[in-house]
Amino acid sequence: MGMTTHSDWTPEQQCLALGALEERKEKAKKEKKINNESLIAGSAMYYYCQICSILTDVLPETHTDPPKNYCNDCQAMLGAGFSEEKQKFVNWKMETCPACNGRGHRGRNYYTKRLVICRRCHGARHILVEDEETICISPRA
Repeated sequence: MGMTTHSDWTPEQQCLALGALEERKEKAKKEKKINNESLIAGSAMYYYCQICSILTDVLPETHTDPPKNYCNDCQAMLGAGFSEEKQKFVNWKMETCPACNGRGHRGRNYYTKRLVICRRCHGARHILVEDEETICISPRA
């Protein structure tokens, strides 16, 4: 029924990536982080990866482009199916939204007669659900 999305990475590659993630986290714990609020006006701004906390960007205070949220390694892991919330690789399954039954809306508003967008799928008609199969839980496995 649902389309399953799998990673292009093998389970061995995923376990190696999780091991490298743990190493980056340990390295980031040892490094001194720079608090942007404590710097003087006009100083460069320091940005850190949201997953492993290593330095990703150093931009001038007047930068207009957004900083990188993830380092290159973590960005590759996210593209291969890494779940930031669960801290593991997961397979995702696309299923029809049960709230709107795949219509994308929940009917019409009684007063305005406009379609009411589904709150669960936000009109996309499908939702991503975690597949039961887990590939690699710990880097030491």
